[in-house]
Amino acid sequence: VKNDNVGDYIRGKQDVGFEISAPTRSAAFYGALTGIAYFYMVAAWGGYVFVVNLVGAHAASLILLGRHSSKLHAAYSAFYLVGTALATRVPVVGTTPLRSLEQLG
Repeated sequence: VKNDNVGDYIRGKQDVGFEISAPTRSAAFYGALTGIAYFYMVAAWGGYVFVVNLVGAHAASLILLGRHSSKLHAAYSAFYLVGTALATRVPVVGTTPLRSLEQLG
């Protein structure tokens, strides 16, 4: 059976939705969960640049719309730190997230 990883992408994309609910709950906890979901997408699907930039664009749009708070900062920081730390453990990715400007979220 051919597996084109689309199912893995969809599952990971649903998990990255934790970032959206983070500002109304324990922000750092849900940000860290989102980082773990991001790691899952990096390991299973490989679209790590797209995902980290999409979450960053979501956070930026909340700031532009005036819907930001310290919880958004805590959630995004936890997501980025946990997600990047875990993503660098995937052999194909390596230290690329730390060396490339396009992945700074």
